[in-house]
Amino acid sequence: MPISLRKFWINKVLTLAYYLTLSSFLHCFILVLLKYFIFPHYGETYLISQMLLASMVLLLSVLWQLPFCLWLAKKLGLVITVLVNFTANVILGIAFSTTAYWLLCPYAWSIRLMIPLMKIYPNGLKAGSEAAAPLLATSNWSIMLSLTLALILFAGLTWLTALWFEKQEVK
Repeated sequence: MPISLRKFWINKVLTLAYYLTLSSFLHCFILVLLKYFIFPHYGETYLISQMLLASMVLLLSVLWQLPFCLWLAKKLGLVITVLVNFTANVILGIAFSTTAYWLLCPYAWSIRLMIPLMKIYPNGLKAGSEAAAPLLATSNWSIMLSLTLALILFAGLTWLTALWFEKQEVK
């Protein structure tokens, strides 16, 4: 029975997106459980809605990495993919996230968006505190723009990698 490799690849990416969504909400649920019921007097107090919003924003801003990492793993292998993605997230993401050019680096989007949403810097310091620089200006427009760019990049990479995968031969 013939199978469309393009559809197979797209379904693979969408399945990963589904599981990433489930794990994001499970993570958020565990955070709420820990914060409000197990350790209510420790750490920062974030509203449940704030934690849910941050989880959704993180989810949307990293979706583009799914087709990219699948493609990279197919080309270079799992170990190289993990090293490349980890290094890019740590070096590029953190380096760009506190600059005016953060929109140019997709790895910086999720990190930068946590500054206005959770009031926390990439280094863990509270944004706007005396120990850190003042809260970096991130307008609602730039938040929506980065999320839109992330979704466009996700759709574009999914499509391009599906076209690439379709040309593969069965081994």
